[in-house]
Amino acid sequence: MRVVRPLFCVCAFAVVPLVHGQLLRDTVPLRAFEVTATRLEAVPGSKVIVVDSATMARYSASDLGGLLAGESPVFVKSYGLGSLAVTSFRGGGAGHTAVLWNGFNINSPMNGQLDLSLVPIAAMQHVAVLYGGGTALWGSGAIGGTILLNDLPRFDDGIRVNAGVSLGSFSDQRQQVRVQRATKKFVLGIGAYNSAADNDFPLPSADDAAMGRQTNAAFAQRGLVGDAHVRAGRRDRLGMHVWLQESDRQVPPSVESTSTAFQRDESVRLAADWQHTTSRTVTTARAGWSGEQLDWYATDASAVARSRSRTLIAEVETRVRLNARHHLHVGLNHTSASASSDGLIDDPTQVRDAIFSAHRYTSANERFTSSLSARQELLDGDLVPFTCSIGGEYAVRRWLKLKAQGSKLYRVPTLNDRYWLPGGDPDLRSEQGYSGDLGAQIDLSGNGIRL
Repeated sequence: MRVVRPLFCVCAFAVVPLVHGQLLRDTVPLRAFEVTATRLEAVPGSKVIVVDSATMARYSASDLGGLLAGESPVFVKSYGLGSLAVTSFRGGGAGHTAVLWNGFNINSPMNGQLDLSLVPIAAMQHVAVLYGGGTALWGSGAIGGTILLNDLPRFDDGIRVNAGVSLGSFSDQRQQVRVQRATKKFVLGIGAYNSAADNDFPLPSADDAAMGRQTNAAFAQRGLVGDAHVRAGRRDRLGMHVWLQESDRQVPPSVESTSTAFQRDESVRLAADWQHTTSRTVTTARAGWSGEQLDWYATDASAVARSRSRTLIAEVETRVRLNARHHLHVGLNHTSASASSDGLIDDPTQVRDAIFSAHRYTSANERFTSSLSARQELLDGDLVPFTCSIGGEYAVRRWLKLKAQGSKLYRVPTLNDRYWLPGGDPDLRSEQGYSGDLGAQIDLSGNGIRL
């Protein structure tokens, strides 16, 4: 899945005029544009932020939590450099934010969250943030907002090399490099990153009489990302993605005076997608697998807590242009997840199947756009609450646009919610609720100034 703002097709043209009976040929070669569309086009009325390339470059040595905290109104709850960082969209919890990587939800099936400190910007090519309810299009958990991370192909772009080194206080060192080769037929990119810090910042003592240093707070993170895109003829494109990462983090003391605990996180994410395009339809099929493990070690070597989770997602969707004003979007999704941990009953599994659809309407003068989306999901064979959304936006003037959107929302219980001991309830029902947005977008420009 490619995540970009809705684009109109850019057409190349040649002018062949007749002057005094002579045929003059003037051929201007223009670079080919990859025109894609996603489910983002089905959310008129919602607030969407697409992070530009200049901002991505500034935060290339940071993580997703740092990017959102610095460049968006999203509240990020962070416990410091290299420590847990989660979002709170519009007052919701971390489990009320869906994070998708190339179309796949990468929130943990155990707790329904994603630690943003484990998502380095060096591993991402494109970041978009959707505010408000999106469960009708992206499924469970997209309640407060949705974060979309994608690898976007740029065919016929030659060779690109991006590299950077960052040095900071408390022995903070970060390096990243990405190499990409792109022709008219294929795009191949590979990147690597590494970061580490002692994180021994000054810390007042208990009686504030002297300054000490934070202890047992060092971290190290390293990873490898790769993507490949191949054009198979004029109508088909195949994409493959891989993301490998491991992280070691010491756990600093909280109420105790000292700590020697540390935590290791490892993840493997693989994905592939195929897209077929005709004059009226775009059909995409994708499959992804992710495996995550977390090992927590206390002072005593025997006190080790291990957690493992596996998620398999398969999806197919079709976008149909019925005519210039009406577009239809339908799709099917299958998600299966399993987990194992000392705190879980046996090794629980969870299977979800969903059907979703969206209709988009654009008026003849293109000043009004609306959409209606719906989704029905099964959790282990049982129906979860039906969800839907409706939205629209109207251009009152060239510089003023009014927006409105309303959604019915849901979130299925996680594996920990249902099977953790103590406290889990296998019969726990799904969360459900409603959300709404009203807004205005003002865009003024003149004399080289844009507001």
